[in-house]
Amino acid sequence: MGKLIISVNTKEMILKSYEMGADEVVISLNQCSFNGLKKISLEELDSNIPVSIFFNCCIFPEQIDEYHSLFEKIQSLKIQSIYFQDPIIILWAREFNCLEKCIYRPETLVTNQMDANWWYSRGLKSVSISPLITLEETLHMIRNVPNSECVIHGHLMMSYSKRYLVSAFTNHNDLPSLRNNYDLTIQEEKRDGHMPIYEDENGTLIYTDFVLESFNELPILMKKGISRVFVNGEFLKDEELLDALSIYKQIMEEKDVQNQIVSFFEKYKETSYSKGYYEEKTIQ
Repeated sequence: MGKLIISVNTKEMILKSYEMGADEVVISLNQCSFNGLKKISLEELDSNIPVSIFFNCCIFPEQIDEYHSLFEKIQSLKIQSIYFQDPIIILWAREFNCLEKCIYRPETLVTNQMDANWWYSRGLKSVSISPLITLEETLHMIRNVPNSECVIHGHLMMSYSKRYLVSAFTNHNDLPSLRNNYDLTIQEEKRDGHMPIYEDENGTLIYTDFVLESFNELPILMKKGISRVFVNGEFLKDEELLDALSIYKQIMEEKDVQNQIVSFFEKYKETSYSKGYYEEKTIQ
């Protein structure tokens, strides 16, 4: 059976997620994580409780010493996985003998098996497949990429930029700063949905206005041999996130959860759930 992974927003959610059946719990640290999760400081973490970490910021030349020191510090934790996108992490992981814990996750970019296999051949633990491809394409990747991981639930990242787009808006309109605000959304002129947008010192992130769900697709992914499935916690309330996690765990245990799925959608009918790009390509 594959591994069930979840990303969370608070340290309190770490143990709760394990209790609900998560195999790994991923958190974002203040200094090195670039996503829409709420950040947790290194000092808050219990070194005896296993965690996985997003170390996925883009590292510029003048930041190398600072981030190298931080990468060394996190080795004191009981780390299961390190998610990264900057290639310099491979060098540091070799230095600290933790390459087998590293997972290449550049969000939207891994869309073909040759790319994925090249990264996996560097000695990594896994490669995260882009969630912006169809189910058919995802299954093809799973069959051909060892130990691959795919996102099955949550808001999907649509765009990330080193530019401070929210600050540009507030500065232009003489508004107070909205940096590090997790309650912001934007709306396209011709669409009804509201897309979460978040800016921190690393740049700006924009997420889908829908939440991907894969309750019926998970058995198919498992049948094709998926090694790791990932539940994204960005912009979701803790209770809703844990309820989804519980259903996915039971599906992986081959339990009948159809009534629970119906109840889930009724309970969270205000959330815009979708099959995402499983059935339709992002580019026609």
